[in-house]
Parts: sequence; structure tokens; C-alpha cells
Amino acid sequence: VLFGMLLLPLLEIGLRKLFNTGITGSSSFVQHLTLLVGVLGGALAARDKRLLSLSNLPNLFPPRLKDAANIFSSGLAAAITTILCVSAWEFVQAEPGDKLLAYGVTYRAFQIFLPVGFGLVAVRLCWHASPSWIGRVACVACFMCSTACPAHCIHIEAGETPWPDREKYPVKFDIDELRCIYCGMCEEACPCDAIELTP
Repeated sequence: VLFGMLLLPLLEIGLRKLFNTGITGSSSFVQHLTLLVGVLGGALAARDKRLLSLSNLPNLFPPRLKDAANIFSSGLAAAITTILCVSAWEFVQAEPGDKLLAYGVTYRAFQIFLPVGFGLVAVRLCWHASPSWIGRVACVACFMCSTACPAHCIHIEAGETPWPDREKYPVKFDIDELRCIYCGMCEEACPCDAIELTP
């Protein structure tokens, strides 16, 4: 898409300079490609958890409160994005489906990416709201806990993850409770708040 945005104006300049002609609808194509960059860029950012946030305040909260704050903020963002998705779909439906941009390409071929992009963002926001939804595990098999453990009682077997937001997950996670000294080093070392020591 970015290559097309760059190529079209260059071709337009060359054709006008050499042959006194141009590309029909070139500026409109560039405008609609810009729309695609924005929509698809937002979907990719949501997939990689790189959407901009207004505040880092939830990172200062304790684990329990942090999870609640993330779920609330992600839920609110997903609700707003869903409204935008529905509005975008209504916009697409309101526009004539056979209105041509140029060369047989319709406006709808670009406009349809609006509701699709917003829908993908909303789904990703819900999916990333919490790393511990049913069917997922919080642990990413980083081995930080087993490295920090002074008693060497944590044994992890990592495997390829079935989820797109991490590289690994624990196929097997064992803690030898007879050797554990309950020092809390593993809980402190875990970057995902996946370990919680209980009395």
C-alpha cells in the first residue's frame, strides 16, 4: 500500500512530463490508499499491542488492580471502536455500490476496509484486555522465575505458543513444593504476574 502511494505520484509526474498525459484518478487513489494505511495500520498496532494510550497510570497499580484497570480501559476502547465499526458499515451501505473510482475499481473496494479495520481493532482490544482469559495462560515461559529461584525448585518445559501475542508458553510447569522455601523471589521476578504465592 505504501509503495502504491509512492509510485502513483511519481508515475503521474513522469507521464505528464514525457507524454502530456496522466493517470486517471491518481489523486483519488492516493487518498484512498492513505485511508487503507490508517485502517490497516491500526489493526496491526492492535494485534501487536502497540496502540497509543493516554496514560501509563495502570502500570503503577498492584497486579490485581492493574488487571482490572486494563480490562476496563480495553473494554471501553473496544466499545467505542465497535460503534465506529457499525457507523463505518452504515456509511458503506449508504454509498452507491457501483460508483467507480477509475479503471473499473469502485469506491466500495476501499471503503469496505473501514468497518473491517475497526472490527479487527475491537476484537484485538478484547483479546488483549487480559492475558488470563479462559483458554489462555499468563505465563510466557521466559524462565525468569526459575532463574531467580534460590532453591532451584521450578522446572519449566517451553513449547510453541498457539497465541499470536507471545512466542512461547509452558507445556509443563512444575514447582517442587518440598524444596520451595516460599521466599517470593519467583513472584517478584515474573514479568506477567503469572505467579502468586498463597499461604
